[in-house]
Order: sequence, then structure tokens, then C-alpha cells
Amino acid sequence: MISEIKMGLAQINTTVGDFKGNRKKISQKIERAEKKEVDILVFPEMAISGYPHSDLLKQDDYLDNIDSALSQIVQSVDSSLIVILGFVNQVGEDLYSSVAVIQDQDIEAIVSKSILSDLDLFNESKYFTASGKVEPVEIEVQEEKVRLGIEPGGNLLYQEPTEAIIQKLVDRGADLIINPTALPFYYDREQDHRQTIKKQSQKYSVPVISCNLVAGQDEAIFEGGSFICNKNGEVIEQANFFEESLLLSKMGKKENEQSTQQYKNETDESKIFDALVLGVQDYFSKTGFDRAVLGLSGGIDSALTATIAKDALGSENVTGISMPSQYTSDMSNSDAQKLAGNLGISFDIIPVKNMYDSFLNEMSNILDKGEPEVTEENLQARIRGDILMSWANKNDALVLNTGNKTELALGYCTMYGDMCGAIGVLADLSKTKVYDLAKYYNHKHDQSIIPSRIIERQPSAELKMNQVDPFDYEVVSPLVDEIIGENKSRAELIEKGYNEKLVDDINQRIVRNEFKRSQAPIPLKVTTVAFDHGRYFPIVNKFKH
Repeated sequence: MISEIKMGLAQINTTVGDFKGNRKKISQKIERAEKKEVDILVFPEMAISGYPHSDLLKQDDYLDNIDSALSQIVQSVDSSLIVILGFVNQVGEDLYSSVAVIQDQDIEAIVSKSILSDLDLFNESKYFTASGKVEPVEIEVQEEKVRLGIEPGGNLLYQEPTEAIIQKLVDRGADLIINPTALPFYYDREQDHRQTIKKQSQKYSVPVISCNLVAGQDEAIFEGGSFICNKNGEVIEQANFFEESLLLSKMGKKENEQSTQQYKNETDESKIFDALVLGVQDYFSKTGFDRAVLGLSGGIDSALTATIAKDALGSENVTGISMPSQYTSDMSNSDAQKLAGNLGISFDIIPVKNMYDSFLNEMSNILDKGEPEVTEENLQARIRGDILMSWANKNDALVLNTGNKTELALGYCTMYGDMCGAIGVLADLSKTKVYDLAKYYNHKHDQSIIPSRIIERQPSAELKMNQVDPFDYEVVSPLVDEIIGENKSRAELIEKGYNEKLVDDINQRIVRNEFKRSQAPIPLKVTTVAFDHGRYFPIVNKFKH
């Protein structure tokens, strides 16, 4: 390889199907890279169209738009700059996840993904054909030949195929490996991609460049964090997480130096929080909404949701509504109002007692005259859901769902009540992780923006007198995570020390409430197994695990 190559990693935020907007971002990065005299500029996987596409790929005009955008971008690269750009390549009846190698208004080569991903959100084998060709691409940089080993996609996350691919590329003369990818953020697997690449970079003594997408797209949150790894397996440059950027670095003379750059988002909690902020921010901006509304109960879940929404949308675009009943404590009312004041968001109070009493009166022939039970409790939640949805309709806003993953797993939520909303902000966070993020936020700001009493008090739905949640979340939340996230069997859980009756009860609750989750808002996904694409069970299911 030549003594020094100036690399550019264009970590951009794309929107699926926004060909004009995506092309504008791509052109801006190309123009900036040319001014900086960059030699090779790498974009993320599927930069032209956004990702993932799903059944949009079945639309002929969708593919035509990709071809048109690619042609316009190719014509704009009228310099020696080499641009590596992700797109969908149609060859006959087959579609390929590909990158174009562009230089001097021409496509020098097209490289297609050799290993497709069918994990979770990415049902690629349904749409794409895998390439059987693994060969470096020879290009000219500063009048010298350089062989680029290009492999698109997050399949470099998985060790076996990665080793086969990198070894083949190195054996066939690759001077460096380039990995345009669209890798989502999962806090329970966040470091695997980098660690795998670092090990293989060192093993094969070859530099690796990984340029990742940064975007919220439906439930997926692509993390960014693009990086350059030298041949010794050291990350010498890295872009920040959850931010668009153009990362520039000189490779060759400095490739043995260890970077001293300090990156943002150093802790697990900060990465999760920033991921959720990006997820909310992009969900609203890309669907054309500005305003959010949520119920502020004075509890931990709604407090954290409001905090994330404020950081994502700005305090002027968030409204919290307190909807007290006769069972709501003064403490809850006070804490909800204090939180809203601390965040600077709008705050309304709409009592539900009169509406609730009216419902009971009108349905007296249906409801028993005895003591209120779960039916009456759920009725309160549904009245609150109607209030929020009505406010959202009237104000062109979206309702934020505030439920967490533990409660969703256990069915401790009310359909058409506290389960309503456009998106589940905390729906992939366990109850204990919700507390962790609240404490993190206060610590970050060195003050109790989320009132300490909200964090310290025993959680309660307050749907009847002196009610508290019927779970010890310190025990139940990890147990749910092991059942859902790690697919642990009953025997394994009991052997690990969980109480046998508790395991059976939690398993039964999870199975019994599958029907609720099938109608829940989409979750912002931050773990490898969320209640959506990541985990799909039949609703009618008699299997005992």
C-alpha cells in the first residue's frame, strides 16, 4: 500500500425512500471531501435509499428511483476522489445489496454482499441474492495501485463467515478491508462488532475501515460509531455515536499510532439514553410530527419518557398531562408537576373521577355492585388513554407510550389504556434499567431533574386504594430478561437459583399475555430481543418451556 491514504467516513442519517434528501446529504459530503483532498470516501450500507427497505423493494418505481439517484451522484464525482456508496443493484430478476466504487464520473466496480442477514429486522434472503464473488477491487490512488477488500453489511459481526471473507480478501491481495454497514445499536451486544474486527485485523495484519449508518428508522436505531482499525488491531479513529459526521484520517504513516481521541457516549447508560433520544427524534421528524403528549403519573416510567422526549424534541414540543383519580396520591400529583417544571415542558391537569363515575353509572347494568376490581381499574386506564389520544388528535401530536419491557412481558398493562401510543419509548428496557437511566440523567446534570422521590418510592399504578405493584422488580426484571433475552429454560432458571413457583408464575404470565404484545406500539429497539421482529411467538400456544 502507498505510504499515506487520506480516508473519509461519511456517517450520515438516511431515511428510507427519501431519495432527494439522501442524495443531498451524500452530495454535501462528497463536496466537502473533495475540498479536504480526501482519497477514498466511504458511505454506509444502502446510503442512497436508507435501510431496511422491506417490501418497498417490490415496487418497480422504488428501484427506478435508486438507479436515478445513483446516476446523478456518479455524474457529480468529477475528480480523482474515490467514493464507495451503498445501493440496491438489480441484475435481471435478482436484487443485490451492493456498493458502487465511483471515480471520475464512472462506476469502476460493483461489489455485492456475500453473506445475507436474516436476523431480527433484516430478512435479507427474502429480497436479496448473495454474491458468490469475494475479490479485491483494484483502484488508483495518487497514481499508485491499491487493492480494496470490500464487504458490505453487518456480517463482519459474526466470526466464522468474517474470517472466511477477510482471509479470502487478504489471500487475494487486499491492502485494506472496507466495511460499509448498517449496524443497529443493542446495548447487550454493542461491543461485539468492534472487538471481532479488531481481532481479525490483528490476525490478518490488515487495516479495516467500517462506516456505519446513524439513524432512527421505525423501531431500529443505527448507532454510527464508524471507525478505522489499523493492522495491529487498534482503533486509531472513531466517530461519535448517534451523530452525523465526516471522519477524516490519514492511513499509512500513522497507522501504528494509537489514537488519543476521547469519544462521547462512554457509559452504557449514556449510550442507551442517546440511542432513545435519536430514536424519538427521528421517528417524529421522519413521520412529519413535531409535538408529543404523554401521561405524567408521577411514576418512574412516565418521568423517564418525558425526559427523553424533552431532549429529543425540545421542551416546547412536549406536553405532560396529569390525570388524577380519587386513588391518586398528593405525592404523585406534586411530583408530576415538579418534573414538568424541571423539564420546562407544558403541563395540564385533567381529573378523571367524574368521567369514571359517569362510566360506572351508565354501565351499572353490566358492572357488579360489589367492590371495584380489575374491570374498574382498567376502565380508569382506558379513560386516560382516550384523553391522551383526543389531545393528540386535536393538536396534531403523537402519544408517547410509557410502558417498560418487564411490565409488557408480564401483561401488567391495559389494552387501549396505558398501552396506547405511537411508539414505545421504554418498551425494550427492563424496569431496573429504567431506574438506571433515571439515575444516570440526574447524575449527568448534577441535580435531581427527575425528582428523587420518583426514583425512591415504591411503584404503583394507583388504580385502587393503597395499591403497589405486585412484583419485586429487583428479582423479576432480571428473570424476565433471562427468559426473553436469553431464552433460558425452566430447569436452567431453577438451577440458577430462582424460586420454582416464581419461575412458573412468570412463564405463565408471559405466555398468557402474548395477545397484548401483538397489539402494542412498536418498541424503540435497544436489545437483541425486543417484543417485535426480534421475538415472534404464536398467540395460541400451549407449549410449556
